[in-house]
Amino acid sequence: MLESGTFFKRFASLSSFAIANERLYQVCSDGEADGPFLELEGERFALVPSPTLSQLEDLEARTRQKEVFAFKQEFVIEAFQQEIRSRSEIEDYRSVTHALEFILYEVLPTMIDTAHELGELLGVGDIGTKTGKEVMDEIVTKELKDIEEAGDEDISGLKQAILARLDERVAPIDPRIGDKEQKPTSLLGKIINNGSMYISHGVVFLLEEGKKEHGIVAQFDGRVLHATPLIIGVGAVEERLREALLTKWKREAVEEFEGQLKELGKGDKRRKAALERFADRKEFCYGNLGYIREQDHFYVYWEMPKFAMQHPLKPEQYHPFPPAKISVRINSSHGEIHSHGPYVANAMVHPTLKDWETPYQHICILTQRSFGNSAFDIVRHISYAINAFTSGLTIESLDRHGQRDENAPYFGIPLRKSLYHGGQMTREEAVQQGYRITNEWNLEGRADGPKGTR
Repeated sequence: MLESGTFFKRFASLSSFAIANERLYQVCSDGEADGPFLELEGERFALVPSPTLSQLEDLEARTRQKEVFAFKQEFVIEAFQQEIRSRSEIEDYRSVTHALEFILYEVLPTMIDTAHELGELLGVGDIGTKTGKEVMDEIVTKELKDIEEAGDEDISGLKQAILARLDERVAPIDPRIGDKEQKPTSLLGKIINNGSMYISHGVVFLLEEGKKEHGIVAQFDGRVLHATPLIIGVGAVEERLREALLTKWKREAVEEFEGQLKELGKGDKRRKAALERFADRKEFCYGNLGYIREQDHFYVYWEMPKFAMQHPLKPEQYHPFPPAKISVRINSSHGEIHSHGPYVANAMVHPTLKDWETPYQHICILTQRSFGNSAFDIVRHISYAINAFTSGLTIESLDRHGQRDENAPYFGIPLRKSLYHGGQMTREEAVQQGYRITNEWNLEGRADGPKGTR
């Protein structure tokens, strides 16, 4: 906003001018003989009055009407969001609800958008044409339908809180400058403390009585003023004016967009109500993805349908396993998202799980990778875990567990105990019974055992 500069910067880039008595004066070669004038190295120039500084500031807003309107509207939305997140009474929002909002609006949409990459393995049928965001927006919107419309609330406290963040005081650029007796009415007048100035070629000169150093003399209303260059330049005054104008427009926005603040309050109240409903649920699912809540943590999962893993040493054998909810645990702390995993949310027997009776077991993946906490990183983490969980039983895995046979210990338990727990079948039987086939490693392609990635 105001990247092109204010009227002050535009005037300074075009010609020399003076400021006195809350008014801008243009320097001209001719003018009224008895009017204000400027003497520069013996040559006299007329000072022709332009609109007052307050009028120029109002004109700034009118000429940028659309831009200012958009700025005010955007500010109200951002200020509202900032305020509701800063209130101490919504600490729970910063933890459980913050994590849930991240899951509903970022993680699950990303999972839906990337489901086609694991479509066949996960048994995903018609993925559809809607984006993940569209799908989740529809689900949340449906949840909102039977939530009563929030009535008009008293938003005076909210308005005051937002206004309190905006310092309406305009400190002068230099407290030694200007006339402290008269109170300026314009923002620029406050910045220069109602002083008189001459601006030329990027230099700001202070016009005062009783000083004569640079041969620049100005006369206003019979007062003779002499110029003294200031340390500050046009840029410093411009930046202060820009900040003051933006602050003024922000304060105006709070009043002008009171109706929008009320609507935002309604929407936020309904959104929170919907989030609270989701938070109260033990589990939410959409197709084969979803989350399970355990206190302040959420296990976001992709459910792998029942699958049959090929035996790494006996390729004619396939061992069945039940569906597995492979997940990453997510929580929020101090406004930041944290993820951990991977885990299998449901209790089951599997070589890479330590405890077969308890849910939320960490998957032992020997080749560890580091993943971040963004929605995309979390989805990559789950995808990697699915591949490792269903296709990670390789010759290399056996070697790392000490021996290349069915007695290789996984968590101290022989591999054969977990592999044969669900029985065995041929590939044809597994396909006929609807199992997803995994862990096939092209045995014919290598002499020392199955081809693998681990």
